[in-house]
Amino acid sequence: MQLENQEEDLTPEEREAAARPTYAGDYWKEWDDFRVAQRLYPDEVSQVDNESRDKTDKSTFGKRTAAIRDWYDNLPKSKQDEAKRVAKKWNSEGAPNKEKMHV
Repeated sequence: MQLENQEEDLTPEEREAAARPTYAGDYWKEWDDFRVAQRLYPDEVSQVDNESRDKTDKSTFGKRTAAIRDWYDNLPKSKQDEAKRVAKKWNSEGAPNKEKMHV
């Protein structure tokens, strides 16, 4: 898929910078690797979501989380390690300074 290729063309540092949350409220809950992976690889998550449920049927919403959890569990170890590294970084650095933060 072309969108996945665009994600793959980014360096881990570029991907992390593009995915970094800019709202202070995003830091109320500690970041874990599962949550970070969804931000680092949004195109893959969107593809899994589109394939896992019927968006016109609200009763299928629960399938989204299960499908995305399966996607994460089957990610290559390198992507899981990247998500763990980024989660640790975001938790230690916290929200961006006021000049970089969306209000």
